[in-house]
Amino acid sequence: MFENNQPGKKPLIFYIIIAASIIMLLNAFVFPALLQRQVVTVSYSDFLSMTDAGKIKEVQLDQSSNQIIFIAANEDGQDGIY
Repeated sequence: MFENNQPGKKPLIFYIIIAASIIMLLNAFVFPALLQRQVVTVSYSDFLSMTDAGKIKEVQLDQSSNQIIFIAANEDGQDGIY
């Protein structure tokens, strides 16, 4: 008597699995590459000139490796790790 002519619906779990797979792939490959900060190696004279220019915001001395790690504004005005 009554015919059901509606197309079959895929189960909701199918879409959840696809969405979770896409999110996992983005978290594994895309976001780490975009959010990773690059550490730039500079000489001590560059460190001193940045200090004199007032560009340095934070300094840390790593005594185990005898390195000075600092955050300073680069040429674009963005913070960089040196």
